[in-house]
Amino acid sequence: MKLFLGCVAACLVAAPTASAETARYILPPGNFGGLPTSQNSLDQLPLYDGLTPLRGNVSAADVNRYYIPEDFNPIGITRTEVTGRAGLRLVYDSYGVPHIYGNTRDDLSFGAGWVTARDRGLLLNLGRGPARVAVADVPGIDAFSLVTSGKGFAPSKQAEALVTKQKNLLVKEYGAKGRAILRDAQAYIDGANAYQRSKGMKADYTVNDVIATTAFIGSIFGAGGGGEASNGDLLARLRKRLGNKRGTGAWKDVMLADDPEAPTTISKTFKYGPRTGGKLRGSVVPDAGTLRPFDPLKASKSVAKTDALAAPARRRASNFLITAPSRSATGKTLAVMGPQLGYYYPEIVQQMHMQGAGINAQGAFVPGLSMYMLLGRTNNYAWSLTSAGHDVRDTYALPLCGSKGKRARQSSKRYRYKGKCRSFTTFNAGKLGGKDLKFKQSVQGPVIGTATVKRKAYAFARKRSTFGRDALNLAALKDMTEGRGSTPAAFMKSANQFGFTFNWGYINRTTTANFSSGRLPVRPKGLDRRLPTLGTGKYNWKGFLKQGQHPNDTGGP
Repeated sequence: MKLFLGCVAACLVAAPTASAETARYILPPGNFGGLPTSQNSLDQLPLYDGLTPLRGNVSAADVNRYYIPEDFNPIGITRTEVTGRAGLRLVYDSYGVPHIYGNTRDDLSFGAGWVTARDRGLLLNLGRGPARVAVADVPGIDAFSLVTSGKGFAPSKQAEALVTKQKNLLVKEYGAKGRAILRDAQAYIDGANAYQRSKGMKADYTVNDVIATTAFIGSIFGAGGGGEASNGDLLARLRKRLGNKRGTGAWKDVMLADDPEAPTTISKTFKYGPRTGGKLRGSVVPDAGTLRPFDPLKASKSVAKTDALAAPARRRASNFLITAPSRSATGKTLAVMGPQLGYYYPEIVQQMHMQGAGINAQGAFVPGLSMYMLLGRTNNYAWSLTSAGHDVRDTYALPLCGSKGKRARQSSKRYRYKGKCRSFTTFNAGKLGGKDLKFKQSVQGPVIGTATVKRKAYAFARKRSTFGRDALNLAALKDMTEGRGSTPAAFMKSANQFGFTFNWGYINRTTTANFSSGRLPVRPKGLDRRLPTLGTGKYNWKGFLKQGQHPNDTGGP
C-alpha cells in the first residue's frame, strides 16, 4: 500500500517507492494553533511552500523531502508531556504531532482531549457558540463566518436543549454503540478540562460541545441543496425577461444538472436526478421579484450574516486520486488525497496519532469531535473525504392563512398544512452582539423568507434531513478509527452511517473503493428538486436512500 496522505489544509499526499510502504502527510502552516505561537505553528509551511514551484514535476524524492512521515512513529527529537494520568503516555515529536499511547480506551480519549485543548484551545473557544447556530439551523447566519469573525454568541437554553436531546437519540438509535460514543466523548472532555485546570484556566467543556461540533462540521462541508427559493426566483425573472420557453431553457442551462460532459468518479449510474417523475405538480415558482429573505439581525452589519434564501455556500476543489494494483506501476494500491480545507490559523483540523486498546490510527482530527479521526490511516487501510453537495435540504413553500399580498407576508402567524391552519412557533437561538436571534419555526423547518406565488402569500421554510441527528454521524468515524473498515464492504457499511453528504475515497493493500454518503431523501413524484416544494404535507419525504442506492464502487486486485 502506497499512501500519499498529505496536505490537509491544502492536500493529503504520500510517495511511491518501489518496494516499501509509504505514507506521508502535511498540515500547513503547522500543527500548533494557539496564541502565542510556537515553533510548531509555522514549521510545515516551508515544506509545503517547497512544493509550489515544482508544480507537475514532483518526484518521489520531493514527496519524501516535503511531506512528513505518517507511519505511527514520532519524528526527530521528542518530549514527553506530563498529564497526571497513570495509563497515558503523551509524546510530542519535533513537528508538534502528539503520539498518544493509552492502556485503555478511556486513556486514549482523555489524551486526545488533552492535546486538543493544548493545541486548539483557541479554536474550541471560538467555535463553541457558533456550533450551536449550526445545530439550530439559524436562518441568515453563517456559522463558519461567525467563528472567523471572532464575534461572541451565547446560546439560549432552547438551543442547548436541541443539543442535549441528541444524547438520548444516540442510545435509542445505536444502543451499546451509542453509549460507547457518549463514554468516549466524556473521557475526551475530561482530558480537555484537565489540561485547562493544569494551566489555571476555566474548565467547562461538555459532551454537548462534541455534539455541536459535529453539526458545525456538517454545516460547512457536509450539506447540499437548500437554494430552491433563489433558483425559483431566477426562473421567474428569466421567464419575465425572455418569455416562458426561452427563459426556461436559459434556466436549465445554468442549473448544471445532468451535465453529460461532467467528469465522473465511477462509471456506474445511480438514479437520483432533479425530476422525480410524473407530471410536475408539487413544485412552485415564486413571482418574480417578490422574494424577501428573513434577516435575524435586521440593521446589524454582522459579518456572519448571509442571504437566508440563497443556497448555503459550499467550499469546493477537494480531491482524491486512488489507483488499484492492476493500474499501478508498482503493483500496489496508491492514493493521493487532498481535502482542501483552506488556510487558517488556527487550522480547523489537527494531526494526531493514537495507539492502544486495539486502536492504531494517525491522521487529521477535528478539534472538539471526540477521539475520532476524520481522515487518515490505520494499520490496514486509509481514507479521505471530500464534500459531495448532495441534496439533503429542501425549501418548502407554505401557504399563509389570512389576508393576501404584502400584508399577509408581513403579519401572518399561521400557515396551511394538511388542510388546517397552524401557528408558527418562535425559536430563540441566543444572543449575538447583544441581539436575540429569533426566527419562526414550522413543521417544515425554520422560516427563511417570504414571497408570493401566483399573487398569493407564502412563507418559505428550509428542512435538513440530518436536523436533530448530528451526533449520529459520529458512529461512522468511530468505526473507521477503530479499524472496522478493513474490507470495502465494511468500509461502506461504516461510511453509510454518515448522514452528512461526503465522497469517501478508500484503499487497503489489495483494492480501492469509494462511497458517497448522506441521508438522502426519497421524494414523491411530481417534483423538480431544483424548485421549492409545496409544503402542505402532500409532498413530504417518503424515506431515505438505502446503502446500495448510494454511488459506490470497488476496484479490482
